[in-house]
Amino acid sequence: MAKTENHGSPGMAARICVSALSLLALNACEYLESENRPPVILELSAEPDTINTAQQSTLVCEATDADGDFLGFAWDPGAGRILGQGDSVTFDPPDDPQSVWIKCVVGDPYQEFAEDSVRITVVEAPPPPPVISLDVDARENCYKMDNVNAAHVDVPLDFYTLTPVGANAFFNPNGPYSRIFVSCKTTHMNVVDLDQSTTISNTQEAGVYAFFTDVGTLDDNSGGVTLNLVSIDQTSTAQLEVDAVANCILLNDSRAAHIELANGSYLVHAQNNNASYKVDEYYSYVYLATANAHYYRMPLAGFVEVTVNDGNGLYAFFTDTYKIGDNNGTVTLIFE
Repeated sequence: MAKTENHGSPGMAARICVSALSLLALNACEYLESENRPPVILELSAEPDTINTAQQSTLVCEATDADGDFLGFAWDPGAGRILGQGDSVTFDPPDDPQSVWIKCVVGDPYQEFAEDSVRITVVEAPPPPPVISLDVDARENCYKMDNVNAAHVDVPLDFYTLTPVGANAFFNPNGPYSRIFVSCKTTHMNVVDLDQSTTISNTQEAGVYAFFTDVGTLDDNSGGVTLNLVSIDQTSTAQLEVDAVANCILLNDSRAAHIELANGSYLVHAQNNNASYKVDEYYSYVYLATANAHYYRMPLAGFVEVTVNDGNGLYAFFTDTYKIGDNNGTVTLIFE
């Protein structure tokens, strides 16, 4: 009788086949679960999406990755340029008006990418505002102190403490003066607050001059102030009576330079300064005043903030205590 081999029952074979298929399915599921998924762009925005050629826009790309992978961002503006990097950047537009499509590509470390584009409309920038300027002439717009109604007192050369006393000066019944111009050098003048003391330097033989200013008429001016001067070593004293009528300069007498300005605040700086009070000796300051007696001493190497609120603009002038025949040049004041 021939020998036969037992290869197992049919049921066992079926079980082996099913187990093999299950193993393949499990391996397939594990492969699918480990497969990298690409990033997704949730939103790409531009704020604002309409700008002129002088403005900029902020671009933000909101993206996510289901695998939690690190994401990199690449921006392509097509025109203009991108400032910065990452998911938030700045778009600097081209010089010419146009519609610009900006593409953002988001990628993960496994070379999976997503991309989207956003449009920005670039329009022509408005023209710059006109430059507001005022030329002040060192000769034509200069007051010689002994030719005007300034109060004057001779004092020895020294440093002095100047103290206003009994101030009741008015440029109209409801408008008290709060400051006064005081000159004690050929070209340098102080703007003195009437409610506090200040130190002045009398370094030339001209003495001390003081005056108020007004615009229009002196008919409604009244009162005055007494300026007490005491030298630093207290060896010299003097008093200077300044009257709001007799010692007031009308700025609209055509001597002071004038500019009409809308009411508001302005930052004033100087340019093209060649104003001199004699050969190779240049002014360091120009003096500004409004109709309602806002006084400013403006350094020609710096700037000053002025306030105009009386509807009469601003007046500018130089001063001299010697002569103005040798004065030359101008300075241009720029109002911003």
